Amino acid sequence: MRKITALLLAMLMMSACSSAEKPGFKATDASITVNGMTLTPGMDYTDPVVKDWVDYGEIDSCAYIGKDRTYTYTDFIVFTYPYEGNDYILEIELGADTATGKGIKVGSTLADVEAKYGTAYEIKGLNYTYTSGQTQLIFNIVSDKVAKIRLKYVTD
Repeated sequence: MRKITALLLAMLMMSACSSAEKPGFKATDASITVNGMTLTPGMDYTDPVVKDWVDYGEIDSCAYIGKDRTYTYTDFIVFTYPYEGNDYILEIELGADTATGKGIKVGSTLADVEAKYGTAYEIKGLNYTYTSGQTQLIFNIVSDKVAKIRLKYVTD
């Protein structure tokens, strides 16, 4: 009876440990939710789902036929690119008060980032880049603190 109890207790402890979320990055981590709308790099933004931008700009695209557009909101910026008559989100730059889905924002430490997303990043200059498929999460780290966060779609 003791062996069965010990075995059941051990199995219970192992299942509790395995349910904890492990640090890591997947493409679905590179999104933000604003006013109940989820914005993800690569999504169609021909008809912007978040309407209350404070500034807007467009310029002829140097890579595609059409206009590159910039929608500046109170605490984030959406950059789009044209493709086959539609606009798609190329990049989202988070402002100081906007956090990633895992709670990282400007001012968080590199240790905070690694605790949530792991250490499988590529470092180029001050940028620590996590990649999953065509999606990237880029943290600009200055003096061990997050200075800027970008969610990016890598086009073909």
